[in-house]
Amino acid sequence: MRILKLTPRTEKRVVSRRAQQDDEARSVSAEIVADVRKRGDSALFAWTKKLDHTDLVRAGAWISRKEIRAAERRVSSEFLNAIKKAANNVRRVAEKQLPRSWIIETVPGVKIQQLVRPIDAIGCYVPGGRFSLVSTLVMTVVPAKVAGVSRIVAVCPKPSPELLSAAGLLGITEIARIGGAQAVAALAYGTQSIPRVEKIFGPGNKYVTAAKQLVSGDCAIDLPAGPTEAIVAQPKPLSSPITATRVGLPRISSPRPSTRKTPQASSSPLRALSPAKFSAKLSGNSANCLSAWHTSPANLSGRFLSPIP
Repeated sequence: MRILKLTPRTEKRVVSRRAQQDDEARSVSAEIVADVRKRGDSALFAWTKKLDHTDLVRAGAWISRKEIRAAERRVSSEFLNAIKKAANNVRRVAEKQLPRSWIIETVPGVKIQQLVRPIDAIGCYVPGGRFSLVSTLVMTVVPAKVAGVSRIVAVCPKPSPELLSAAGLLGITEIARIGGAQAVAALAYGTQSIPRVEKIFGPGNKYVTAAKQLVSGDCAIDLPAGPTEAIVAQPKPLSSPITATRVGLPRISSPRPSTRKTPQASSSPLRALSPAKFSAKLSGNSANCLSAWHTSPANLSGRFLSPIP
């Protein structure tokens, strides 16, 4: 965490930095997405080797059942029990959120019905930079199963034993060791190894977010989720450990964030920026990140209104 004095110059630098990063991410992601869309596996494998240092030619794009079984032996029973409990809690909420089909007769002889059908295939993007986010897997896979999605594909650039064992526990057998914008493009357009999906869920870094926005015209996405950025505006200096604990711990499982900065109010009250004003200036995806952790079954279903003859 860095503590900065809040001045007009600091405000301008912090806000403009986000815009510059977004532009850079869009440019890089656009190149990767276009390449994967054009060359398929050749581009996917090349970008994965370059960016994630994983040789898919040697390792294979898909995690094998043998690897999943080996991962299950490496984690504790306490961990697996925790995943079971978390999955059960998410399932109970998802079942309440599940949209229902209905039919009404608006006037005699005229009936309208809503048909709810699950999406056939979805992709769950699980960040795996510093940590494989098991919470993301649970909160995307479980609602998808409640909704009745028939094919669920998970992707993660560096899947940990915990992630693989959780996937096995949740009944997920299609797990690809790919990530970044190249994984999003593969899910959206398909390659020789990765069949395309209808909708992509899950948070990621700025390149993943940019890639999801780029493919959203051809493949549905949940929302631009991530990366998390937290800025605390406080009227006077506080203990850095206290502030770090209050701000950092709730986001400890988030995708790799940029450096958190804590602007201090300036000596002039006319130049001090209120938290509300500061938040309003931070346009982007930060506020959306937390809502992506739990996917509603409503987003995993198609709803159709149709007259009944």
